Formats: sequence, C-alpha cells, structure tokens
Amino acid sequence: MSIDVKQIQKNYELFSDQEIVKIATHDVINLAPEAVEILIQQIEKRNLDASLLESVKLQAEPLSEKEFNVYFQAITHMKCPECGEKNGTLQGHLIRKVMSFIVLTYSSKRPIICCSDCGESEKQSSLIKTFLLGWWGLPFGILKTPYYLISHFLDRGKLDQISDQIIADFIHLNYPIIRKNFSNEDAIQELVYHYNHKS
Repeated sequence: MSIDVKQIQKNYELFSDQEIVKIATHDVINLAPEAVEILIQQIEKRNLDASLLESVKLQAEPLSEKEFNVYFQAITHMKCPECGEKNGTLQGHLIRKVMSFIVLTYSSKRPIICCSDCGESEKQSSLIKTFLLGWWGLPFGILKTPYYLISHFLDRGKLDQISDQIIADFIHLNYPIIRKNFSNEDAIQELVYHYNHKS
C-alpha cells in the first residue's frame, strides 16, 4: 500500500502544536518512515522543543535483537515491582480470573511481570476467586469457569514459554520508553508496575 506523502504533509500542517507534540511523544512507533520525516520537518518548522526530536528518534529506531536481549536481561534481573525485593529473576505470569454476578460474568487474562512469590500469590488468589465466584453467571459463568480453571493448571506445564512471551511482548510494546530510561532502574520498575496494573 503506497503512502500519499503530500496528503500526510497537508494533514500535519493542519495539526495544532499540541497534536504534533502528542504524536512525537506517543505515536511515532506506529508511523511509516515517510510520516516520521514529515513530523520532524514540522517540529523544526514550528520551533518546538528540541527534545521532541530526540523522542522521535528513540521511537523511530527499530529494536535490534542485541538491544532486545539487553533489555530482557535487565528486566528479569531487577527488583520485583510488586514487593520491591530481589528474589531471583523476574518472570512473566498469566493471571486468569472469572467472577460472576447472576447475569453478569467478568473474565480476564492478565499478564504481569514479577518475582515467582508474587506471581504465585496472584495466581492462587485469582484461582480461589474463580473457583468460588466464577460459576454464578448464566450462561457464561458456567461455561468460562471450568475452561479458566483447566487453563490455569495447563499453564503450569509451559511456565518458561509463557514467561518469555510476556516479557518479550512488554519489551516490544514499551521499548522506546525503556530505551529512553534504560539507565534509571526505578523508572523501568515503575513502567513494569503500571503494566501489571493496567485496566
């Protein structure tokens, strides 16, 4: 699919400074290279904060395998974002939960990154809630609860695979922010914490 550079240029010229700043700080990763160039031109033309150019560069540069491996090692060896302790390597955990309230059934499959103690505690809590409260919704509670309970136990046979995938997904989703704050472990820990508790 070809990019209409002239149309993109017209669109960007119509954007307010605030819209340009928002794109430069949050959306570059989703832009085609041609759109990134036009964005840079707009930042320079409008004399916007020079730090925006650095932000664009950090987001636009692809993630290399070497860089990915460095981030993976750093994340797995930092303090747990949940308990603040350094209890071995961090892992990715898949938290499955079903809760039903007669006609309403709520189900979730949430990835988190934390130490094994915090991960197991969260899994056990969700397992108990699912076992006690999952069944009471018609028809979805009765259908989803056994599936989630069985899936919880099947996950135990592929813990390493699930963990690696969750951490890899986190890195690919957040690498511009990780790249920008890599020397600040507290900032990365906070980023992981917010990832764990996103709605």
